Amino acid sequence: MHFTTLLRSSALLAGLAAPWLAAASEESSAPHFVTELNSETFDNFVNEDGLKLVKFYAPWCGHCKALAPEFEAASVGLNEKDIKLAKINCDDNSEVCQAHGVQAYPTLKVYKNGSETPYGGNRKAEGIVSYMVKQSLPAVTPVTAENHEEFQTADKIVILAYLNTPEDALAKPFTAAADTHRDDYLFGLTTDEAAIKAAGVTPPALVVYKKFDEGKNVMTAEEVEAATAGSITAFIKHHSLPLFDEVSGENYQIYSATGLPLAYLFIDPTDQEALTKTVDSLKPVAQKHKGKLNFVWIDAVKFVEHGKNLGLTEGQWPALIIQDGQTHLKYPVSQSIELTPAVVEAHADSFVAGELAPTLKSEAKVEEQTDSYYRMVGSEFEDKVYDDEKDVFVQFFATWCGHCKRLAPTWETLAEKFAGDDSLLIAKMDGEKNDLPAGTPFSIEGFPTLKFKPAGSRQFINYEGDRSLEDLLSFVQKWSKKTHTPKADAPVEEAPAAETGSAARPAATEEAVHSEHDELMDCLESSVRLGIVETRAKQLHTSNQLPTPPLIMPAYHSAFNEDPNAQVVGNMSVLPIKTRIRGPSAPADPNTADIIDETLDLFRANSLFRNFEIKGGADRLLIVLILFVSDCLAKIQDAKTVPAKIEAGKLLSTLAVGNFPLPGDVGFVLNSHYAAPASRVDADFLRSYLVQVRQELAARLIERLYADGTNIPSKWWMCFTKRRFMSRN
Repeated sequence: MHFTTLLRSSALLAGLAAPWLAAASEESSAPHFVTELNSETFDNFVNEDGLKLVKFYAPWCGHCKALAPEFEAASVGLNEKDIKLAKINCDDNSEVCQAHGVQAYPTLKVYKNGSETPYGGNRKAEGIVSYMVKQSLPAVTPVTAENHEEFQTADKIVILAYLNTPEDALAKPFTAAADTHRDDYLFGLTTDEAAIKAAGVTPPALVVYKKFDEGKNVMTAEEVEAATAGSITAFIKHHSLPLFDEVSGENYQIYSATGLPLAYLFIDPTDQEALTKTVDSLKPVAQKHKGKLNFVWIDAVKFVEHGKNLGLTEGQWPALIIQDGQTHLKYPVSQSIELTPAVVEAHADSFVAGELAPTLKSEAKVEEQTDSYYRMVGSEFEDKVYDDEKDVFVQFFATWCGHCKRLAPTWETLAEKFAGDDSLLIAKMDGEKNDLPAGTPFSIEGFPTLKFKPAGSRQFINYEGDRSLEDLLSFVQKWSKKTHTPKADAPVEEAPAAETGSAARPAATEEAVHSEHDELMDCLESSVRLGIVETRAKQLHTSNQLPTPPLIMPAYHSAFNEDPNAQVVGNMSVLPIKTRIRGPSAPADPNTADIIDETLDLFRANSLFRNFEIKGGADRLLIVLILFVSDCLAKIQDAKTVPAKIEAGKLLSTLAVGNFPLPGDVGFVLNSHYAAPASRVDADFLRSYLVQVRQELAARLIERLYADGTNIPSKWWMCFTKRRFMSRN
């Protein structure tokens, strides 16, 4: 088909966007051009000439149902371009779907003359049309005066190279960039003098045309002369981000990849008029600092936890904070003053000029030091660490870190060895509750992190040896500028050197946990009587002795961590379950416990703990499911009246299939410990799997909550709404 015809079809579709895109929001019987395939017709369809998009689906799949109207609407727009859309039911044609590597529903695949590639666009009708149009064209499309104007508006972002001849120096890097990013943008090239004159440029030139903000961006002559595929890509990416857009899980990684600091406007979007007015008023500030700062707005209600993690106070919206993605330092506008354009501009100006001091998160200073080591907080880091008269050895820890817990008694003993030595400071600082000052020559990448700073120096030495008392003592003696003599009579209470396996909690930790859980003592005692601890015996087949009560033992881990054949998405296991609910999960042995049984058995015991050392992918799944059980109990607790079993089942069923963040999304609260899915296909598969597991877990939870037949939820379960596992939502 001639390219001009394609562009005219695109223009016509753009003009008729309202009618055919409207169909995407309805379960309507509007005309569409989606072919239903089966095992007998599939091969002929995908192997014949032409471009096709095939949807692999299951009729029970909620995401498939949501995609259906979008897919049908897109088929109307693509039919004119001779781009065919089809679907195949994987429940009825499982062999075909398995042969084509389908692991999640829906899966979209592009077929061109028998060749198969994954679909890489979004799943809205407009996005499907845009993506498939690009697939129908060469990576670089020849443009003439005849179709020049149409081409400029053929997609949301269009990149056009204007050359004197096809052999101009710009042609090679431009084509290389186009080949790499053909799925992301529409590339064109012209040597037509009339088209060049209409564009008002002097060749060689490169222009990014876009349907937002200023409309186009022209690469300077100096940039064109030095252009490489990399510099062209960087130029395109820089100008393809809207000036002031909403940030969400879908585009957060795009902003993160730019490496620029992010200026977040936290705002309640329910008042659309106020949202538009505020964003529009701040666009001049965003324009002023384009290329130095990316301005975005974020749903302050949906992502309130992200705001709190950045140090903002919940409910005081709108609020603005700049975060440097490289240093993780935060620069908020005070929430006590009105957020006007002038205030934001002054704040951004100061940040870009390097005149703005970051707001450092810090615990309150510990006035009474009762440990042998010094409990340091962020606000006193510089005063204590950069004391030229002292050698300083600091442990950065996290309360949930199992390795930190095992190191605790050894660190205590190390400090006792040098008690009274005023020229040596042995310290600990919570690395999650305290920020490092700007200019600190290292960042905390894991826990525990041990750093030694010799007296009179500004350099830090990283400790990477064995965490035994003997090795720590040798390290201090080796790197100290001052002379330190350890006490010979200090009691040695050394932690095991090995970093694997379980370890009993040190006494100090037991006391801390005990004090945290006083309000749950009644609940705990009842739970122990009900046999929470007995579930551990079921889980650990090698144990024939019940452990001590939960307050003085580590949180329980998943027995499935040891499964070498477990499927993994990101770094979270995807385990088989016993269920009749449709979904992508593999079936589990009906005669053995699955991850859902384990979650319900361990929920009440593990809910008593704020700390959890992750030992494998199954632990990550266990954490997600335990937090979901907490959400379920809270849902029942918050009901206006105590729900009977049927009503509770409806509440939890709705919650199970509702929207929730995945690892890597902005709203996922444990992103530092979870890897995001590697691709859109993996993300869709993981979401479908978790929806299935959540539904089954909710159903089994209901049976336990209402097991006594009174139609009232068990108070021994409901009392655990007072405690969130690891204090997380």
